[in-house]
Order: sequence, then C-alpha cells, then structure tokens
Amino acid sequence: MDVEDMLRKLGKTSQLNFENDRVHVKEVEERINLRIKRKGSKLFKLPIPAIVTLLAITIIIPSWMGWNISQQKGMNSVTMHSNLSIENNDAVNNIIKILHEYSDIEVNDISNSQLTNVFLSVEKVVQLKTNKGQIDVAIFPESVDVESVKLVEDFSVPGNVTYTFTGLDIKEESTPLKASGPNYLFKKNHTLFLTNNSAIVKKLHDVYYLIEVHDEIFHSFGLNKDDYQYYRPQNNSKQEFVESENNLEKLSLESMKIIRSKLKKGDLMPAIFVNKVGTEAIVIYKSSDKTNHMYKFTFESTSEKWILKDNLSVQGGM
Repeated sequence: MDVEDMLRKLGKTSQLNFENDRVHVKEVEERINLRIKRKGSKLFKLPIPAIVTLLAITIIIPSWMGWNISQQKGMNSVTMHSNLSIENNDAVNNIIKILHEYSDIEVNDISNSQLTNVFLSVEKVVQLKTNKGQIDVAIFPESVDVESVKLVEDFSVPGNVTYTFTGLDIKEESTPLKASGPNYLFKKNHTLFLTNNSAIVKKLHDVYYLIEVHDEIFHSFGLNKDDYQYYRPQNNSKQEFVESENNLEKLSLESMKIIRSKLKKGDLMPAIFVNKVGTEAIVIYKSSDKTNHMYKFTFESTSEKWILKDNLSVQGGM
C-alpha cells in the first residue's frame, strides 16, 4: 500500500495529491540518524523511509469543502484569537494574521523569548504560545540574510541538550541555550521561527508556500489580494464571517459542484476569497501544469444563491 492509498483509507475519500517536502524530509532523516547513534529506541529500528512515511501521514491530512484532500504542500484548517496582537509592531501582527488565516495554529499568548538577548542586529523577538506548542520568532532588518543561519545542537550529554546559531552575529555570552530536546528552524522573509515541534515547521513551510501561490494567482489575473478576505469553511468561528456564514457555506457547496469534477491529481487545493462586503467571491487554484484557474461568483440576494459569472484560466509560474 503506497502513501496515497494510506491517506485515502484514513480520509475515506479520494486524495488529489501528496508531495513530501524534500528539505523537511532530509532534516527529519538527519535527526533520526543522529538519534539512532545515541539511542537504541525500537522506533528507530524501522527503516528510514518507513519512519518518514509515518511522520508524513500524521502531518498531512487536510480538508476543504468537506473533502479530505492533500494539497501540493499539505495544509490544515484555521482558528486564532483575532484580538491578539502586539502594539506598534506590524511585522509580528502580520505573522499572527497569517497563522490565523492560513493554518490551524492558534496563538493563545505572546511572551518574552529565550532568543531576546542572542542576536546582535534583531528588530523584534517574541515567543508565541500556541495550541501546537511554542514558537520563538526573531525578526531582522531587510539587510540581514537569514537564509545563511544554521541551528547547531549538541546532544552529547544525555539530558543536557544545548544549541546555538551560526551565520549571524550573536552574543557569545548568551549561548549556548538549553533545550529539552531537538529544535527546528524555519526561515522566511528576514524572520527566524524556532520550535521544538517539527510539525509546526512543516505547517509554516506549507503556509508561506501557499501564500506565494495565492499571490502569484491574484497577480496573474490583475486582482488586488487586499480587496479580498481568505475564507476557509472548516473554521466557523472566524468573527469576520459570522453574519454571512450560511451564505458562504452555500458558496462552498455550489463551487464544489462546479469545480470538483475538473480537479486532477497534482492540482493545488482550491481556495475561496470573498470581497469585503460579501457579495462577490472568487475560487482559485493552480493545476499541476501550472495553469491558474479562477471562478468568479456573485451573491443574488433575491434568490439567496451564488451565481457563477466568470471562469478564467491563464498560464502561471511557480
């Protein structure tokens, strides 16, 4: 039974696509190999591909419109306390907003981070406490290249894991830092995300990949993404959609009838965006041949139905 078959059995519906993230898989393999050398756990006697498969199955089981469908990069549903923010820090608030809209990571609190006194040229460091675990976030000026940053961990002393960083100027007296186990690093847009939960790193990778795809699709159709709000039917608690939730559920069903038969293996999972007044919506997705698709709907108040007004396709990138 291959990975898709297992996912299909778990979800009890057809899976459209499954793609392992090569960088993440490589990091997992490296960590597994390291731990094999240090511990004789029964789990790590499994072949590496089998372990990676098990990890992948537990990480990627997304859904949209009631379908259990895996995306090209694996996504899940969305919730977050929308009133949680940091005063006068747009960068941190933007990260919270992104997690709110694009993932099932719920930010419950913001506190001081263990990384606060580590980096020399950092603009803001915070710790986000979420329903999935803690995420330390370090935001740097645009002039700082975070892509070169590496996480260096020391597991040589049992029960005394320590770590530091290379690739950036740090305060040597503040490192190494102590940890209860392995840590995982994600880098994006001059920002470092550090967590001890590998699934969070995978979700962050998925989130920012999907944002890039959505941005590219909007641009290809000459649309301004700021004019729309990303809507995900799995999450019925998003305050901005409460009044129109029933109508948007109708949109989900109506668009599903039209689009589902057109989707093929390898296509990115469709996404719904609604304009600010809730009378117009677009459903977009990218097919495996890199074609961008857009279905435009308008809501007719007299019939209380969403009507398909346009269907466009253009060749995209990525």
